[in-house]
Amino acid sequence: MESEFIQQIIEVIRSEVIDKVKPKEWMDINEASKYLGMTVNTIYKYVSGNKIPFRKIPGSNLIRFRKKHLDAWMESKGKISY
Repeated sequence: MESEFIQQIIEVIRSEVIDKVKPKEWMDINEASKYLGMTVNTIYKYVSGNKIPFRKIPGSNLIRFRKKHLDAWMESKGKISY
């Protein structure tokens, strides 16, 4: 009985805290804009020119960005200065 209660508490903590803290793998355009420090309009321009990695959700006009693809894109396009 006690261990079942503890398991329920762990599940609540996981769903309410841990799952909300871990970074999202896929982002919408507003989240990608904040993540990259670019305006939404700039990202739309990059999308229309296929200059940034993105995926279109089938059957809609919605687009999503995968964090690891954006990181790789930034690494390949950015210049490192010290």
